[in-house]
Parts: sequence; C-alpha cells; structure tokens
Amino acid sequence: AEMYDDAPYPMAATTVAPGTGGVNAQLAVGGSVSGTVYDDDGVTGIEGIPVTAGTAAIGVGSPSAITGPGGSYTIRGVPAGDAYVSTVVTEYNELNDTDYLNASVTVPVAQGVETPGADLTLGAGGRIQGTVTGGGGPLAGVAVSAQNPTVWTNPTYSDYTGTDGAYVLRGVEPGVNYKVQFSTTEFNAANDAGFASESYSDSHSDSFTPVNVSVGSATAGISATLEEGGTVSGIVYLPDGITPAEGIRVYDPYRQVVF
Repeated sequence: AEMYDDAPYPMAATTVAPGTGGVNAQLAVGGSVSGTVYDDDGVTGIEGIPVTAGTAAIGVGSPSAITGPGGSYTIRGVPAGDAYVSTVVTEYNELNDTDYLNASVTVPVAQGVETPGADLTLGAGGRIQGTVTGGGGPLAGVAVSAQNPTVWTNPTYSDYTGTDGAYVLRGVEPGVNYKVQFSTTEFNAANDAGFASESYSDSHSDSFTPVNVSVGSATAGISATLEEGGTVSGIVYLPDGITPAEGIRVYDPYRQVVF
C-alpha cells in the first residue's frame, strides 16, 4: 500500500485538487510472511486470529490475514525490510470469551520471497469484571477501562456495560496496580443523564484503589454505584473576548469531557 506520489505515509503524500487527472501509482512487488498462531500451550493452532505485518515503509494500513484451520496464516504484499508481525486478539477474545494476550515477532522480508516460520504463541491473561449501577438500577452503555498508569507501554483494556450493567475486560496482562475507570460521558449524552464518572473504588480524584490480575483467573466484584452529579454551563470566547468559539471541548478537573 502507498499514498500518492509513491509516499509511504500521509505526511509525505502529494496533495491533488479535485478533478485532477493522471493520479496514478506504480506499486512495488512485496514479499510474504507465513506461520502459525498457537494457543498458550505452544501446540494447539488457533483459527480466526487476525495477524498484521507492519514495517517502517507502511503508513496507510498494514497488510494482514486471519488464521485458518490449524492456526496457519499467510500475509501477502509486505514491503521489503524488517516486518513486525503481531496478532490482534481483542475481537477474538470478545467473541469466544477467552483471555489471550497478543504475541509478536520481527522477521526480515525480501521482495518476491515468502518468509516462513513466523510462528506466534499467544500468552495467557486474566480478566476484570463487575457491574455498574446508578439511580437504583443497572446502567447500560457506561464505558469501563483499565490501565496501569505507572507503565507507559501498558495497553488500555475497555468494554461497555450491558443491559444488566455488567462488563468484562478480557485478556488483561497479569499484574498489579490497574486503575479501573467508569466514564459516563457517552452514557450521559445518549440518555440525557448526569451521572458522575469515577475510578474504582468510589474515587472522583486522581486517587484509586489498585486492582490486581492473575493468569487464568477473573478479578470479580470491581463494581461501581454512580452518583448523580451537577451541571456546569458557560460560553468559550475567542481571544477578543467577544466572539463565541464553536467546537471547543471543555473538561472537568479530572479530564472527563463535559462538552
């Protein structure tokens, strides 16, 4: 994949005006990467896992494939160079109620050549689960997330509560110090409500109760009963102090979007 004119990423692309003709591309021949994705036992191949192959030359979407029977995959059209091959297990975990962790490997890719043996063994994670209530009943559509704020590269795990107020954060890396947040921004906008966001357990500040996650187990009962908050309104002006500024987002002290 590329952008015009022979650019590997958007910032390097050449812009063209509407109606311009001759906006053509001569695509380079890439290589391919193949391998097998295994369960955390290192033996059982897993079907249905998306795998991507990113390189420094890709800026418009990495080539990808989905594992077939036995966990095998082949990704074609990979630019020459070192390819970062990685699984994407989020949707698979959701559909299959599993807690796999992503796996990755870097392999060299040559033009017109297949690089075999890029095998990946998924890790075993855990999960965090609970329910969110408010106003005397379950709240559906509240965004729940967990992240270790002390680890820069730690991913954010997220889910939305169901009609029963329950949520499950699947495939969480085992560890300590997870901050679980219950964000009401989207819920309030969709339901004309005014529930206040909070962190576990019942915190409306930067403080939180750390949540621990172990391999192959569920950390349950990480729940919240949300409180009705107040509202704040006003007008944001441009530097002249007269002209209203449209489209500006306004945050409360804890970075929850309120407008």
